[in-house]
This record gives sequence, structure tokens and C-alpha cells, in this order.
Amino acid sequence: MNYQDSILQFSVNTLKNSKAKIDINLSYYWLNVDKVNMNVGGYGGYLLHGSYLVYDHEKHLLTEGFFINGLKSGVWKKWSSAGQLKLVENWDNGIKEGNEIVYDGKGNKLNSNNYRKGKLDGLCYCYANDSTKILKYKDGKLLKDLEPKKVAPVKKVENKSKPKPPTTDKEKSKNKSSDDKKADKNTKATSKKS
Repeated sequence: MNYQDSILQFSVNTLKNSKAKIDINLSYYWLNVDKVNMNVGGYGGYLLHGSYLVYDHEKHLLTEGFFINGLKSGVWKKWSSAGQLKLVENWDNGIKEGNEIVYDGKGNKLNSNNYRKGKLDGLCYCYANDSTKILKYKDGKLLKDLEPKKVAPVKKVENKSKPKPPTTDKEKSKNKSSDDKKADKNTKATSKKS
């Protein structure tokens, strides 16, 4: 299905107004004529059912998800038109459940939130520059705003497979004498083969 700014690819439940049990608190996605609609607590056409993909007109994937009888289910992802991941969220029959991660335009995490039965629950992390703000929720209510945690600077890891060059005369002579011993062993090994 083509829209002015995007292309949708999806499946529908072909039984119009099927006997799906309706929850008045959930958002249902459905097709009527040539438009995908969303209503809370009801629907008026064919319920979306199966894979759901949205592309821009340059064929860049913008949204990927899955519907079961008109309700978002499983992992949903959103990207920018440049291909940068913007959002990853989890749904269980129309209810946000589990981890949600929000990214900025450069792929850096902005937020990591936890949901239980559609409400913030547990620790939520807000990332900014060199600190992380931690919020604690229970059943959608903020319990605690924890002190921002400073993020330690990343230490440069040296490649240990490369030997360091000697810096003192003592180290240079030690390395030289061990190189001489290796050369002697190689010479002896060569003479024994002859």
C-alpha cells in the first residue's frame, strides 16, 4: 500500500469483523478500503494480522513489527531514513511488555526503559554525555530518582601480542643477549641436521 511518504507491506485477517475478543483499553490496527486505521477498544474493517513493514520511497526500512488480530505483538523496531536504529520495543497482545530502548540519530542510547503490563516498572536509564540517570518505577509510578552515575572514561586497551620496544640500555642488552641465545640454538639445530 502506497502513501505519500511511505510504503506499507502487511497482512490482514480476511474474516471481516471476525470474532476477536475486544478489550476496550487496547489499540487495534485495521484496514478499511485503502487506509490503515487505529482505534482504542474497537475496529471497523480487517484486522492487521502478521508481519508489518514500512518503507520510505527509496526502499529504506523504517518500521518492522508483527500483529496478532490487530494488536502489536513481539519485537517492534523503527529506523531513520538513513538506516539508523531509533527504537526497539516489545509488545504482548497490544500491551507494551519488557525492555524498550530509544536511540538518538547517531545510534547512541538515550533511554532504556522497562515495562510490565503496559506501565513503566523497574529501573529506567537515561543516558546523557558522561552520566546515567536512573529512575525506579513500580506499576507506572516513579518511586525513586537515583543519583546520576558517572560513567568512567573508556581505558585504552593495549595489544599485548606486540612486544614493547626496550627503553633503557639494560633492557636493550637483555633483549640482545636473548636474541643471541636464540641465534645460537638455531645454529646448533642446523648443524645437527647436517
